[in-house]
Amino acid sequence: MPGAFAVGTTGSDICTEFGVYGTAELATVSCQNELHKPSDASTLVTAWHQTNTLGYNAQCGQCLHVQNLEGLGDVYVTVIDLKGASGLDLNQGPATSFANLIQRGHVNCRWTVVPPSMCSVH
Repeated sequence: MPGAFAVGTTGSDICTEFGVYGTAELATVSCQNELHKPSDASTLVTAWHQTNTLGYNAQCGQCLHVQNLEGLGDVYVTVIDLKGASGLDLNQGPATSFANLIQRGHVNCRWTVVPPSMCSVH
C-alpha cells in the first residue's frame, strides 16, 4: 500500500499516550484495512494527525521511527488511526519507550517515515 509520504520524510510534533488499542478500539479506527489484528497494550501502533495528505487515509499503514527529542527513547510504529489534533497518540506499549512521557503526559518528538519492513522487525 503506497503511503502519503516518501521514506525519509521527517517532522516534529507532540507525542502523547493513547492508552490501549485493544480489539474493541481497532473496530472503530480510521484506517480500515488489513492492518487491524487483535492487539494489546504492547502493540506498536499510533494515531497520527497529518492534514496535508493526498487523501483522508493516505497515511494509513505508514511506518514511523519516532524519537523523543530529549534523547529519552525511540520506537517504530505503524499508523492505524487518524486524530483531529496535532501530533501522535502512541499506544501504551510504545509510549513506555519514552522515559518521560508517562509522567508528563506529552513530549516533543521527531518522526521519520521509514520502510514498512522496519515496523515488522522492532
